[in-house]
Amino acid sequence: MPYDNKALIGVVNSQGYLLQQAVEHIVRTGNGTQINQWNVVSSEHYWENTDREQSGYIDLLIRYASDGIMGVVECKRYAEETPWIFLCPDDEPADVRYSSLYWAHKTRQFGNKMGFYEFVYCPTSRAAKFCIVRGQAKEKPMLERIAGELLYSVEALAKQYSSLPNIPSGSSIFVPIIVTTAQLYICKYDQQNIEPESGTLNLDHAQFEKVPFIRFHKVFTNTDVDLNSIEQFSEIEKRQSQTVMVVQINSLSEFLSSRHNLTSPGGVMRMPWQPPL
Repeated sequence: MPYDNKALIGVVNSQGYLLQQAVEHIVRTGNGTQINQWNVVSSEHYWENTDREQSGYIDLLIRYASDGIMGVVECKRYAEETPWIFLCPDDEPADVRYSSLYWAHKTRQFGNKMGFYEFVYCPTSRAAKFCIVRGQAKEKPMLERIAGELLYSVEALAKQYSSLPNIPSGSSIFVPIIVTTAQLYICKYDQQNIEPESGTLNLDHAQFEKVPFIRFHKVFTNTDVDLNSIEQFSEIEKRQSQTVMVVQINSLSEFLSSRHNLTSPGGVMRMPWQPPL
């Protein structure tokens, strides 16, 4: 029995592939803005992490014009009426510059090095370690799961990049980016106003603000940490934390048009693959 066009378009629209292609179109054309500093490297890029016995597809790989920055993009369509709300206590800064990102450095003389490092990365944004989405299971939060799989793909991509014999020596820094149709909000509050008995906030003590993009920063995956270099137990969480940029689709052009650059913290112009002075 033949299907009518209404039924067929319903099937097409039931998956998120069209969003992936829309994001690729925005990167390629600028969507009416100047985004000529980004280039599409590939789409539906297959990755395989043999160490973790995982594989999949990266929606989109995009490269920035300078600084060796590679955007690893995951597109997620979500109902607009279901916002993603990130918790941002009042004592946390509004213009966070630090991001823990994966890097890979390839040299013929000294071999390949890679790992996570806390860079100073612009553009700035809010940062949060908790995201609330109505209906998600607390035991397996949706965004943490997406971010974790994205970071596994980043690790596999870095190893793939380093293993190609004809790629010239150099370095790449991989910025994981989740682009979503969901509206992004932050909830600002003073922690002393949380009701201890119920673990809730009164409406008078919460401020909500719509944001174009945000850093999602916490431990998403198992990462190798040099325990011999840790002097305090509290350093473990900091060393293992990772950063994923979450961008609302209508603000993607704004995000891409921003100046993107990376430096080392503390004003020290030494990258992690460079030997100490």
